[in-house]
Amino acid sequence: MNFKRSFIFSSINNYSGIAINLISSVIIARLLKPEEIGIFSVAISLVGFAHLIRNFGIGEYLIQEKNLTTNKIRSAFTLNISLGWTLAIIIYFCRHSVANFYHEPGIAQVFEIIAINFLLIPFGANSISLLRRNMRFDQLMLIDLMSAIVGASTGIICALEGMSYLSLAWAAIAGTCTTILGALLYSPKEFTLRPGFSEIKAVIHYGSFSSLTQILHHLSATAPDIILGKLQDMHTVGIFSRATGAINIISMLLVNGIRPILLPYFAKENRNKEQLNLNYLRLVSLATVIIWPITILVFFLSPAIIHILYGDQWLEAIPVLKILALEGFFWPFILFAEDILKATGNVKKIAKMELILSPLRFLMIIFVAKYGLIYVAFASLASGFIKLIFFISSLKTLNIRPTSQAIIILKNIIYISPYAVILYISNEYMFYNSDISKITYTIVISLLSFIATSILFRNNLYLEVINQFRKK
Repeated sequence: MNFKRSFIFSSINNYSGIAINLISSVIIARLLKPEEIGIFSVAISLVGFAHLIRNFGIGEYLIQEKNLTTNKIRSAFTLNISLGWTLAIIIYFCRHSVANFYHEPGIAQVFEIIAINFLLIPFGANSISLLRRNMRFDQLMLIDLMSAIVGASTGIICALEGMSYLSLAWAAIAGTCTTILGALLYSPKEFTLRPGFSEIKAVIHYGSFSSLTQILHHLSATAPDIILGKLQDMHTVGIFSRATGAINIISMLLVNGIRPILLPYFAKENRNKEQLNLNYLRLVSLATVIIWPITILVFFLSPAIIHILYGDQWLEAIPVLKILALEGFFWPFILFAEDILKATGNVKKIAKMELILSPLRFLMIIFVAKYGLIYVAFASLASGFIKLIFFISSLKTLNIRPTSQAIIILKNIIYISPYAVILYISNEYMFYNSDISKITYTIVISLLSFIATSILFRNNLYLEVINQFRKK
């Protein structure tokens, strides 16, 4: 499947998933209290480390490996089973110790259920990775959509039955079971459930660096939940979690349509010895033109977004969302750089950077957590900026110079300035009867401003559209 078809199916998958997650989030936010969501957030943040150890970069190895053989696939399955089942046992038996550390028995109950996931996931993991390698995003779309529908439905039904924070745990199990069934149904011809050991050393060599990177990245991403859960309370964790939940929905909207394609696309280009640097700069430039305006839009609409999505009990999340939304300016450069480094086998370089960046972010958040949520949000933003500098500098070995990326940033600052001024005036000096009307009118104004500034400055998106029409 070519890049354009892959992008179409991935986008359909992404935006359908957003709709399903959005609906379930809105409903569950009205069925569960901040404290209940806080308990699940802390538990799932901690379990996330185990998920990354279980994954061990095995999926990425299967996607980027130039000479993928049956023995390598069998060895990957062996490693999946070994890690998954071992971690299931560890999670189950350490549940009470973790719950005692946080003085919250509910965490132990979540751990009991989530441990089941680790027994199940290995049976579908390799098939999903091979489908991504083959860029079969049409089949992945069907699998993901069914999983999202089943998981969301399970969570809502369980919440209505009064199962509190355990509703979200059972939703995860239901989603995993659906994914496995779909993965087995659409499994490619090279997929096998037979174990093997002959190539396990090669898998471990790649996976050790990739896994370290993912663990450090998860430590960085979940630091607020883990630290606030200990230094503050579950209510505070719940509030911060809703702000990050809104950001995750926006991230899915902006990035997830293309993100699943990037690693297999860059890996394929690398195998075919194409000019990666030019393709990278073109994609980043296009992504920046799209993502930056929406980042500004979310910043101005934060109060309405929180109120509509989650209701009055979550209004404390508004200033947090405003600050976290600004991290959208960093996304195109960090996410694309990470994938092109993985695709070219530079996982060791990513691991070295994360060894510096993740502990730094963790320490920054520990230092400011006692002062409140706003300070934690600013610490997150500052650490994101530092990460941006590191990743921009890391691509010099691929002949992607920092100056080339700096030019993209400067051009987009020029493009975006009139647009930002128009939205500021609209937000500050226009009166709206309701949150719905504010969002509707602001989006219309935003879209018209974006089109006008794109034509005026002839940005990369405008030029790309014109080129496509000329080809036809």
